[in-house]
Amino acid sequence: MITTISLENFKSWKEGVNIKMAPITGLFGSNSSGKTSLLQILLMLKQTTESPDRAQVLHLGDDKSLVELGTYNDIIFDHRKEAPLKWGLAWGLGNTMEIEDTEHKGKILFKGKDIELHAEIEENGTGRMAVNRFAYTLVGINLLCVVKPLNRKARTPLRLKHSRVRKSSSLKGRKEGCGICLHPKSVTVSLTR
Repeated sequence: MITTISLENFKSWKEGVNIKMAPITGLFGSNSSGKTSLLQILLMLKQTTESPDRAQVLHLGDDKSLVELGTYNDIIFDHRKEAPLKWGLAWGLGNTMEIEDTEHKGKILFKGKDIELHAEIEENGTGRMAVNRFAYTLVGINLLCVVKPLNRKARTPLRLKHSRVRKSSSLKGRKEGCGICLHPKSVTVSLTR
């Protein structure tokens, strides 16, 4: 079940916001306050995953889609092309997922019941969208998320960065992590430029 939706610069949502979800979630607010935008981002992500065009970063829709959102300029808050779109989802698995260490047979590397997915996307100046950051996090282990900041000037391909910091007394009480994860004790695998 989806437990949290996070948005920044999507339609009427300017500031980064984390919306907690429950088995039954009611959305109340005045007109143009962003209620429909929450549903639209979920539909957009669904149609993106179902799109046969893998070169397309986000499938914003067409006449046969679940939702038609127009262009990147249409979905970004205040139509500011220079602003990146940031979104995230967190969900519970129900059962504990275990990931084995491939280098040490039989050893469990990570285990947890919750997963988060975060992305940062921007328009690259040619009218196409580009992924600046893509990260997924397995939550519920004694690790902190560490993600290095993006180098926006570099035009290198995406590369996998896997960072983890073991929990220790020196980290107690300190606020460290990637800044957008919803849980401070996690491990993150991220793809960055």
